[in-house]
Amino acid sequence: MERTIRILKEMREKAERSFIDNSLIVRNTRGDRPIPDTEADLEMISELNQAISILENSMAAKEPVSNCG
Repeated sequence: MERTIRILKEMREKAERSFIDNSLIVRNTRGDRPIPDTEADLEMISELNQAISILENSMAAKEPVSNCG
């Protein structure tokens, strides 16, 4: 499970970089070039965040509770 979370976080970082790069392209495009789909980048980042959160919460729920004190 930890490996899956690590892979998803790496995918999220790549999607975030892609969003930034594509946003810069969109900002500098004069209309004669194809425009990248930054909405798809944002959607991917959101879905990866949700998947990571679900898996991390699942792992936290499975960890034994220890009494401190």
